Amino acid sequence: VCSDPTFERPYVDPSNLTETALPPFKVRLLLVCAQLLIYHQRFDLPRECVRACYEYVKDFGEGVLEEGYRKKVMVEFVKAMKEEAAGNRKDKGERNEVSGVEDGPKNGRDENGTDDENDDDDDDDNDDNDDEEGEEAVLEEMLKAEAGGYGEFEDDYDDIDEE
Repeated sequence: VCSDPTFERPYVDPSNLTETALPPFKVRLLLVCAQLLIYHQRFDLPRECVRACYEYVKDFGEGVLEEGYRKKVMVEFVKAMKEEAAGNRKDKGERNEVSGVEDGPKNGRDENGTDDENDDDDDDDNDDNDDEEGEEAVLEEMLKAEAGGYGEFEDDYDDIDEE
């Protein structure tokens, strides 16, 4: 990991680097996760991957990443999650407009044509928990960014104030 600070500020706090050795794996993985969040539009990452990258940066980024860069990564996490949520709402709306129902198993059968009445709905429960945790993480980072003055996000209350 090398950059000329006169050209671009380093992503990693220089106190965590030495000139003779590569950064430890933990720091390199931290940089990968941070870059995946920064450039989330290019990679079309699944929500679970975005959340995993966020959790890793949240757990290990403070004091390792340059503080301005760490804040930028957290703002991009919020944007990625909001874009993903907006895309899901749009996709569901388009399916409903065209067919009146969402695509999926028909007549109690899964995509293989077998009965799915014995299938557990545990996956749906886990998805709901993941969604709630994701929303909580987004709100937490939005509040930190707004309070810290490094992020400004639109919300429903902004629309009310304009009326």
